[in-house]
Amino acid sequence: MFEQNTFVEGDGSGSFTAASRSGAFDELSLSAFGAGLKRIFLPGGQILFREKEVADSLYTVISGCLGVVVRSNDGHDVLVARIPAGETVGEMGLLDGGTRSATVEALRDTELLKFDKASYEDRLLRDPRSMHALISLLVRRLRKTTHPENRTTLPSRTIAVVPLALDVDHRRVANDLHKQLSGDGQRTVLLDCMSADHPTGWFHAAEAGNDITLYCAEPTNQQWTNLCLRQADRVLFVAPALSAFATPPWLTSQIQPLRRPADLILLHDRGRSGLQPTTHWRKHAPVDLICHVRTGNANDIARLARFVRGAANTLVLSAGGARGFAHLGVIRALREAHVPIDLIGGCSMGSIVGAAVALEWDDSEIKERLRDAFVNTNPVNDYTFPFLSLIKGSKVARLLEQNFGGVRIDEQWRPFFCVST
Repeated sequence: MFEQNTFVEGDGSGSFTAASRSGAFDELSLSAFGAGLKRIFLPGGQILFREKEVADSLYTVISGCLGVVVRSNDGHDVLVARIPAGETVGEMGLLDGGTRSATVEALRDTELLKFDKASYEDRLLRDPRSMHALISLLVRRLRKTTHPENRTTLPSRTIAVVPLALDVDHRRVANDLHKQLSGDGQRTVLLDCMSADHPTGWFHAAEAGNDITLYCAEPTNQQWTNLCLRQADRVLFVAPALSAFATPPWLTSQIQPLRRPADLILLHDRGRSGLQPTTHWRKHAPVDLICHVRTGNANDIARLARFVRGAANTLVLSAGGARGFAHLGVIRALREAHVPIDLIGGCSMGSIVGAAVALEWDDSEIKERLRDAFVNTNPVNDYTFPFLSLIKGSKVARLLEQNFGGVRIDEQWRPFFCVST
């Protein structure tokens, strides 16, 4: 962590504007603190302060992002909050001088303004009105705690595209994603290892001037790959669909303690071949979503782009036999209107129709299979003593086996979930 004195007197400097942008402290409040502010640079992964340390300073994030980490009952560190640019942390240290209630670390390269307790007390003696800014901040946070706002999770603005193998073409994924996002109207920039020598401020300016910044990692350049992981709000791991998981050397010390959301892109050579269970990936890589992408398939890249910018379309289908067939008309109408279906969920009959969509059956195939299985035969007349259910369900199970075979939920082209009773 590096410190240098920074005099912020409301002169319109870049650090002043960034620190006051989101309203944690307004410009008048920061001006009141004056020369007591110090600028700090904290590299990604380093600790700002630890739990139970003496609290003696307040920090405001100029650029980058901090993470608040607490120790769980099982001894693991858990990320419980993020502190983006413009927010503050450690304000209680200026009031009671107690100990820190959590550990705060830099999730990425971060610049901060530091205001220590001694400077604050000196300022308070000379101008008691400066206390108003801190009290106002605490009141706002108390109100948010008492009456939390319902906020939709914001889409990630910085994305790292990181390969899990040397033989996977992650650069093509990054380039295709860049073109798709740009075509969708997003201001997008793609940065590769040629940008490695730029200072932290340059990356902050690049991110501030775009809606989405893509960082393309380079296996042969460990320093650049580490920077990509530090800068990213979200990580896209890229791997060949048919390969077994193995932690690559450029991620050995990074993949398990990863402090940001991560998804996995499984690349397929062509067509519909190669789908296999993905359980082994989830056991080793901390991923939220697994996305199948076929080489040269524009629809798959477009779907990935919608995931990245938080604009994916989810279709959830309800239960009920007759209603289940009504779903077919809805799906046909959505397809005719060119409304993409990115994620599918369903209950009972709706889950069967949803599984057909996830497997990319066309309208005629879905209609013929469902008519044969549920109209030409009666799958729910294998009655039993109604202790838990009116029917055994064995006929339905047999029909599902005939139509879907041994396909697992995680082997479908699009994310899918189902519930049933």
